[in-house]
Amino acid sequence: MKRRFKTEKMMPFTPVDAAHPRAKQTNERIEMMHKEFVNGYYYAADNMRYVGTRLGLLNAYYDWTTHHVPVRASMNFEDLRFSNIMNGTAISRRLIESA
Repeated sequence: MKRRFKTEKMMPFTPVDAAHPRAKQTNERIEMMHKEFVNGYYYAADNMRYVGTRLGLLNAYYDWTTHHVPVRASMNFEDLRFSNIMNGTAISRRLIESA
């Protein structure tokens, strides 16, 4: 039996405290990135078979990681992206370990 997982459980949207000097701007950016991820999880053509599974979350995460352009992209953001993909991130390690 396939276990079902919701993106909200594994990748929750956690707003920054309102006391933060740029809380509104930061929360808008976090919410935008979260929506991109959730849309990729539920609606990406290559992920349709895996919605509700950890593999679906991992696939959506790597799709998002490889295609998302940062708001404040540095000149070497593609090099950093490649490094994160090859070495993993805390999020990818958490998703893999939970499988």
